Amino acid sequence: GGSSGTAVALTVGWSLSQSRLGEDNGRSIIARIAGSNVNAGGDVTVSAEDLARVETLAIGGAASGAGFTSSSVAFAFGGAGAVALNRVETTVSAKVETNSVITAGGAVTVSALDASRLTADAGGVALALSVATQPGAAAVSVSVGVGVADNELTSSVTAQVSQSRLDATGAVKVEARSGEVSAKRLDALAIAGAGSVSVTTSNGIISGSLAGAFAVADNDVTQTTQAS
Repeated sequence: GGSSGTAVALTVGWSLSQSRLGEDNGRSIIARIAGSNVNAGGDVTVSAEDLARVETLAIGGAASGAGFTSSSVAFAFGGAGAVALNRVETTVSAKVETNSVITAGGAVTVSALDASRLTADAGGVALALSVATQPGAAAVSVSVGVGVADNELTSSVTAQVSQSRLDATGAVKVEARSGEVSAKRLDALAIAGAGSVSVTTSNGIISGSLAGAFAVADNDVTQTTQAS
């Protein structure tokens, strides 16, 4: 606030939270038998699994107030933004290769699974209040709240037997699985709020308020699953 004249208040709150897993060099989970002979009296399992849990939370807030005493012009601006980002790139592979021989007295299973989960939550809330008390005064308040939550998953899942022999008395399985693209696996929540109040007394001539809230939530999945 101020005495007579002009009162201006500007407040900005910003929050950025991000998780980056394997984004540049890639992240690999590999189970492999290569150029080997395996003899087992029971089951043989070659399994690779990605069970990662990635959670990101960002909260931004701002409150601004101007005027309140003998002000002829009062202007208040409050801006708040919150961004939560998850970026995950992963390769999951289970392989038997390069002239390997597996002899099992039971089942042989070659299995690759990606069941990773990503959660991004963001909330931005802004408030602005302006009060002008002089005759012919002007009071203006503007508030903007922004929330952005984004998940991006790039996944390659491979189960493979190549140039190798599997001898089993039980079942032989070669399977590659990826978790369903659902709210349980990819969860993005964005909340935004804004409030503005302008007050003039003593026959004020201008009283204006503007509030804007923007929320964006997005899930982006690129997924390759292969068994051979």
